[in-house]
Amino acid sequence: MPISFDLTWLLATAQYPDDASKNFEAFHIRYQGREPLKGVLGGEPVPHFWLDLMYDDQLIHTEHQLAHENVFDCDSSHIKAFCAQFYAANEEHIFKPFIRTDSDYVFSKYPENYGEKLRAWRSRWEKEKKRYDLENPSEPSSDQMAEGENVSPELEQQILDRLTKELIDDSKRVDDKE
Repeated sequence: MPISFDLTWLLATAQYPDDASKNFEAFHIRYQGREPLKGVLGGEPVPHFWLDLMYDDQLIHTEHQLAHENVFDCDSSHIKAFCAQFYAANEEHIFKPFIRTDSDYVFSKYPENYGEKLRAWRSRWEKEKKRYDLENPSEPSSDQMAEGENVSPELEQQILDRLTKELIDDSKRVDDKE
């Protein structure tokens, strides 16, 4: 089962000292190399990880050997080192994931320049919204057309205002921490 690069980093970083069976090595995560994904990292190759849900199936294990596929568990320390280097090499496009409400310092730490990125995203959002409104003053949004619903312009504006407020609140929270 494919898993994202960010989830792989989270799993490799999270450790449960009271129960080793919950730790990273128990997940049987495999690395398949890098492949480009359309619209991701500007077309640059992205790491592909997957959970081996059939790790104990002898037939599948033998088939991998027959196909000369070396399938090994990934070590959490190697994954963390690789992820750190990959995040650093691609910091203009991505940053380490975080969980704002988590009590663990590793996951609750905001990425560097997060406030700046939020403000840039908000600015881009507002510009795109204005451009869209000018180009399509009376057309329903693509979500409305897909669902066949008619959402009033007032409700649409309330939703956009709420999303913008959340972006502003997040950027203020980051500014307060910086």
